[in-house]
Amino acid sequence: MENYQILSLIGCIFGILLTVGLLLTVGFLTSVSDSFFNQTRPTEQERTMHEASNTKSSKFLAGNAFAFILYIVMLVITFVVRVRTKAVGIVLLILGVICVAITNGWGIIPFALLLPAGILALRHKRGLKEPSTVT
Repeated sequence: MENYQILSLIGCIFGILLTVGLLLTVGFLTSVSDSFFNQTRPTEQERTMHEASNTKSSKFLAGNAFAFILYIVMLVITFVVRVRTKAVGIVLLILGVICVAITNGWGIIPFALLLPAGILALRHKRGLKEPSTVT
């Protein structure tokens, strides 16, 4: 395994764990908020604020689900494409930035590992293998 593959593997695993954790946390908090909200008699203003909050959290959940899929795609691309490492590096950098933006900055730690992985993939040169000699 090359260095860029190792860094990408670790970064994608962190990203997957992060998005799953955010999905579970925000989903749990949204359901708890809904259950508390339904136990009271809310005013019209409270109802409007609650709907706005639910809309905002549902967009965040959708973005995290998309980031989860992107981390899996990056992981697959890293290990499937072996010949065109420059393309792999570009994909890692672009999708890493997209994941940071989608997760509202929560994906900065996986990006901190995907950034050097992308740079190493861009600089990677496949060496010529010397034929083995029998002595």
